[in-house]
Amino acid sequence: MTTDRAKLIAKVRALFALSTNNPSAEEAQAALLKARELMQQYQLDEADVGDPTGSSPTGAYDVKLGSTTIASWKRMLGLVIADYFDVRSIVGRGIDPSRQSKMGFCGHALNAEIAAHAYASLMIQIDLLARDYRVGPELAEQNVLEGWFGSVSAYCRAAKREYREGLVVGLDRVLEQRKRAEEQAAHAAELDALALRHEDLQQQWLDEHMPDLKTAPKPSEPQGTLDGHVDRGYRDADLLELRRGLQEEHEDA
Repeated sequence: MTTDRAKLIAKVRALFALSTNNPSAEEAQAALLKARELMQQYQLDEADVGDPTGSSPTGAYDVKLGSTTIASWKRMLGLVIADYFDVRSIVGRGIDPSRQSKMGFCGHALNAEIAAHAYASLMIQIDLLARDYRVGPELAEQNVLEGWFGSVSAYCRAAKREYREGLVVGLDRVLEQRKRAEEQAAHAAELDALALRHEDLQQQWLDEHMPDLKTAPKPSEPQGTLDGHVDRGYRDADLLELRRGLQEEHEDA
């Protein structure tokens, strides 16, 4: 193990330790997210960094929802977060006398813990956005006059509920795009690593067989302009024919 890699692993372990021994939920979540970001950026897995808590590699973490019923947007949010962090979301009730509902996340211990922190943080953010969301009074009064809602306050509550669901659906789209971008970035990093490996092998061969050569030969660059040829080929693709086998050729003959 190189010195730089050892320092990186030590940093990740320190971040995990900070996330488990921290009275501030925001700092704990930030430390967890930073640790996972470094692991993904430098292609480290749990076997490399170990389990700093000394616990099982699988675990479950709950978030109390503060009520006996669970709104649909809270269930949707649990599914979105679980999918993004590759864990499972479970809705249940506690065994305490209040029987408050809770959203649980289970799977790999680190992922499940991050998912629980993210869920709790997003719950607060969504509630704050919904609190400041302004519902048009004219629209509210119109719905009341038409008999769809008994009062303006009832309409406002329903509108804010719909607004929360819209936030969760939008978050799902954003996270899906982010996940796709992360996968593309990881693939590009792999291609870059392969290209560097190819250059190293080429240089090793040149050093062994052509020691007098100062620099590796570079492929010649195409001269002139090639604009428009791809579009022309795209338009002419209808001219191509695809035969399934020799039988077709015999039939055409």
